[in-house]
Amino acid sequence: MSDTTYVKGIRLDSLTLARVERHRQWMQDRIGVALGVTEGAALRDLILRGLASVEGEQGVAPAGEGSVDDLGYDTEKYVLGKLCRNRHEWQKTGQSLLHKHNRTCVECHRVARRKKG
Repeated sequence: MSDTTYVKGIRLDSLTLARVERHRQWMQDRIGVALGVTEGAALRDLILRGLASVEGEQGVAPAGEGSVDDLGYDTEKYVLGKLCRNRHEWQKTGQSLLHKHNRTCVECHRVARRKKG
């Protein structure tokens, strides 16, 4: 029997955990995030991919939110990074969406613009 670990409240054996880690690394390599993809983001992506696969087999139209091929932001302009000091989290990833050119939080920038008028 293999060791088990809890990740985000999900019980995973060590072999499955290693598979999640490989996927997390693949995601990081794919999107080029300098500060890293979280384990939670990798799990979310795996779940969405699995659901899309099952829904395809069942002939069910996938739900609109969380397309597996769409990260939800323009990777030419933005990256995911550590949470900003205001803790603006991008789609439950545990990370903030940052402007690529200056690494500032997109949501902090929006809030500051709204305050100015």
